[in-house]
Amino acid sequence: MKAVPWGFVPALMILLLFGIVSVHADEMYSTTTHVTFEKNGTGPRDPVSFTMNCYGYTCQRWDCGAPGDDASASDHASDPAFSFHATCPGYGCDVYEPYYHVERLRIDHCDIEGSVGEHPFLIRNYSATPTPNCSWQEWLITPGTGWNRSYFTSTPRYEECMNASYLASEACDAYLAPCNPLKDAECSGNWMVNDSYVKSTPERDSCKEKVKSDRQKCTDYLEPLNYSRYALDEEGRPAQRFCELRISLPPGTGSGNDSYSRTSTGIEGQADSGTGLFCFLNRIFGGTC
Repeated sequence: MKAVPWGFVPALMILLLFGIVSVHADEMYSTTTHVTFEKNGTGPRDPVSFTMNCYGYTCQRWDCGAPGDDASASDHASDPAFSFHATCPGYGCDVYEPYYHVERLRIDHCDIEGSVGEHPFLIRNYSATPTPNCSWQEWLITPGTGWNRSYFTSTPRYEECMNASYLASEACDAYLAPCNPLKDAECSGNWMVNDSYVKSTPERDSCKEKVKSDRQKCTDYLEPLNYSRYALDEEGRPAQRFCELRISLPPGTGSGNDSYSRTSTGIEGQADSGTGLFCFLNRIFGGTC
C-alpha cells in the first residue's frame, strides 16, 4: 500500500549512489511499515483509512534550531511538520512510505485520525515520532546499472577480507615521500605525516591500485540475500528500514453513527538515531545530520 504524503512534505530530490561502502547522512530511507489495527482485542473487518499528523518543526540550521529562533519543539506544538495518509483493507497492511525524515524533525507529538468504514476516529498524542518502532535491515548491495543490482549479507570471511584490505591500504603509506611545498610543485602543502610534508609516489599509487583490485575479491565471501527474512519495498527490493505501527482503535469505532476519540496514555517512542551498520546513501534529502 503506497502512502500518499500530504502537503507538509517538501519536494523530493533523489540521488542514487551504488557501492558496497555505506555512508550515513541526512537521508530519506526506503521504509516498509507494517500497520495493524485492533479494536476491543480483535481486528476490524472494514477498511481503515488513516492519516498520521505530526507537529513540531523541521530543522533549518546545522544545530537543528527551530525556524528563526532557539525555541524547542513544544513551542511549535501546533505547527504541522510531517504527515502521511494510507488506507488498509482491514486488520493490517504494509505502507511504503520513504519520507520518514526523522533526523531533521523535532516533533512535539503525532496524532492519528481516520475512519473505519464510514465511522471516524481520532487518537491524540499517539507518539512523539512517525516511526516509534523501527529497526534497520542490514544488507549489502553490489554496484550495478539502474535497478540491476544484487543484494547480499555479510559473512565473517568477508569482514576478515575487508579488514585485511584496510590494513594493506594503510601499509601503502610506507611509500610516501617527504617534500617541500615551497620547492616542489607536486607537494600540495596540505598533507603532513609526523609534522612533515609528504606527497604520493608512483610506488604508493601502484600499491593502492593493487589493494583496490584485490579488495574486489572480498565480495566472493558475501552470501546472497535471503529475501524471506527481510521486509521488501513495493518494487520487491529489500527496504533499508522496517517499522511497525500497532494502532488500538478507540472503543466503539466502526459501529453506530458517532465519532470516537481518545488521548494516548503516554507518547510512544522517540525518533531513531539512524546509525545502522549498513545505512546506505541511496536517497538524499539535503544537508547532513
